[in-house]
This record gives sequence, C-alpha cells and structure tokens, in this order.
Amino acid sequence: LLMEKQKLRNHYAISEKQLQIAYAKAKAGLGQTHERLFRSLEQRLDALVYRAGFAPTIFAAKQIVNHGHILVNGKRLDRASAIVKPGSVITINAEKSPAIAEAARKNNATAPAYLEVDLEALKATLIRQPEVDELPLDVKLMSVVEYYAG
Repeated sequence: LLMEKQKLRNHYAISEKQLQIAYAKAKAGLGQTHERLFRSLEQRLDALVYRAGFAPTIFAAKQIVNHGHILVNGKRLDRASAIVKPGSVITINAEKSPAIAEAARKNNATAPAYLEVDLEALKATLIRQPEVDELPLDVKLMSVVEYYAG
C-alpha cells in the first residue's frame, strides 16, 4: 500500500501533505473516492501542462506554472495545484517566454484523449474529465485509498 502511494506521489511530484489534502477532498465528495482522487491529481494545472507536452517533465511543468508562464482562459495562473475545469484553455505566454514556447513546439509527446493540444498555437483544451483507465501509470488507486482509510 505504501509503495503505491509513493508511486503516485512521485508521478505527480507532490508532497505527502498535498496527497493527504487531495484524498480528504476526494473522500468528501460524491462518487468513487479513487476516481475523484485520480481526477483531482490529473486536473492539476502542472499535470495538464506536462501532459500537453508544454514541459519535458512534471518538475519543469511546476516551474513553468510557478513562474507565471501559463495562462488559463487568458488569465495568468501561477499555482501548480490549481484544478482546471473541463472546457478551460491552457496557453503558454509566448511573448513573455519565447524559450519555453520554442521548446514546447519541438515536443512530440502524445497527449491523452481528454486533452486537445495545438502545439503550433501553444494551446491545450481540457475537453472532459479524465477517466481512471486513462491513468498513464501503473498504480493501484484503491491501494492508495486503503492506505489512507486504514
């Protein structure tokens, strides 16, 4: 159980405290806890910047967001943990960050189905909530839920 939790933490590069908060919120909501936990992690701004191919690693994505290079629906957002809602458009502020924009355009990562990416325009749209079976990682989410529940 601990290994699964650590895999999840490492994948999203979040602290124990951040994962505990995400779990508490997921548990409080309606629906399956593990699905809500996954969605809350996968819809974080840093995760989406990484998935869109705007950054080579999750760590780089956090830095790009924290330094204010990312716009969500045209507004600067510098909180990596911000939850992005379906329909939102994420863009790189290309005027402010030409080097980041250039690197993103060269990336040839395949974006997940819930994310519509236009690398030329440096724009990614979250078209829907991600599904649990789209988790790009071999983690048993139920084990993570059991770890915190136990």
